[in-house]
Amino acid sequence: MSELALSTASETARAAYLEGLGLLLAAKPLPEACFRRAVTEDPRFALAYAAEARALFVIAKVAEAKISAAMARDLAKDLPERERNNMEVNLLPIEGGAAKAYTL
Repeated sequence: MSELALSTASETARAAYLEGLGLLLAAKPLPEACFRRAVTEDPRFALAYAAEARALFVIAKVAEAKISAAMARDLAKDLPERERNNMEVNLLPIEGGAAKAYTL
């Protein structure tokens, strides 16, 4: 996972994002704090906003999740296809498109 290219030039943001993914995938507490650190370090890191949205959605902070999702969408236009697809899978359930996300 850590060897994949990510659309951030900040090693600090990358490390916080990867830490958050580890917590989210292991169902551990506070992955959203890691993603928040990532976007604070790199405010244009779309994948970190998308992951933050997913983490917030999982803990039923839907309004906050939608704000992070909107920010991710706003920044996503220049992402490589792999990152855009990853983002779609995370954002579609928050936006009411869970069935479509399942097909990706």
